Amino acid sequence: MQIFNVEGLKVEPVPRCYQASQALARRLLGEQSNGVVYPSVRHEGGTCLACFRPALVYRPRQGARYEIRLAASPEGYKTTVRVVPS
Repeated sequence: MQIFNVEGLKVEPVPRCYQASQALARRLLGEQSNGVVYPSVRHEGGTCLACFRPALVYRPRQGARYEIRLAASPEGYKTTVRVVPS
């Protein structure tokens, strides 16, 4: 299974423009990639996977639900995360 790892690339947690990430996704899809592995912005040290081929995801389960609010300012982004009760 071919999965692209963004480790080593300069990645903004909340990009001002999605042009670069969309170009990367188009390139990877053209190369028959199955997805992308990238660092979590919610959990420091965590890893996320975006799968381009849903048929490869077996037995999905719903975990916690999160509400993420981003507020832009000249100094950067203020992020507020809370768990949404079930």
